[in-house]
Amino acid sequence: MPKFTGEQEETFTIDLPADKVLEHFLDLRNITAAYVGLQRSETMDPHTLRLVLEPQSALGTTFQGTYVCRYTKASDRSITFRSVGTGDNMESVGGAEFVAEGPHRTRVTYRDRITCDIPINRLLAKALAPIVERNIRSGVKAYVARMKASLERQ
Repeated sequence: MPKFTGEQEETFTIDLPADKVLEHFLDLRNITAAYVGLQRSETMDPHTLRLVLEPQSALGTTFQGTYVCRYTKASDRSITFRSVGTGDNMESVGGAEFVAEGPHRTRVTYRDRITCDIPINRLLAKALAPIVERNIRSGVKAYVARMKASLERQ
């Protein structure tokens, strides 16, 4: 089965303390509220979500992504997230770093690499690859923009 991978890194600065921004990015309610194209989610435990995406169609193929992702505080200034379990058709691996630039200003660098397994033939996979990669990158960008906007409303 062909695998498609997209990677995106976003950096922004926000006028809030680093610890508050880090906790915002770890809160499963904030994650689900900012997730673009989410059909439904289920909280598995205080750090883990099951995510089911809305079906997407391109070139006559429809794909509905599913995965379980665990979010962890890696240090006082970083988080990581990683897909866990098996049997799903998506994986996400990434993290974010929160660097204080004073007591009330934080630089955030967010990275995500998403891989999708889509059951199609290899010929169609070549045509679909740029579309999937573009959709992954734009989805991550939109997610980060929504997380930033929800922080700015606080």
